[in-house]
Amino acid sequence: MINNRQSLLNIHMRLEDLERMRELALEYDKLLNEVLNEIQPLARECLALELDDTLSPVFAVENVRTQNAILAFPYKCGEKVGYLVITKEGKVYFEDFQGNVEERGELFVKENS
Repeated sequence: MINNRQSLLNIHMRLEDLERMRELALEYDKLLNEVLNEIQPLARECLALELDDTLSPVFAVENVRTQNAILAFPYKCGEKVGYLVITKEGKVYFEDFQGNVEERGELFVKENS
């Protein structure tokens, strides 16, 4: 009896975790689209490259040299392939795979209140 009760509790906890994961994924997708729309005017002549994984902008910052990077999106600007990098200050840079960095502009970053 105790084992059945414990199993039901574990299933319920896992179900809650799965539902929370789904909620987070939907919110992340919404925020991702908002960010991509915001950076579009700063990269008109650039082409967004397909994301292998929708979380790649979060983890790609490990591949860039730009200081204070929080997100990095794979892009091709002109003939160069690299990342559009967003910093904690809201600045947007294009960094190619050779490490050359070009400032593209600044996003309006709202402070949490």
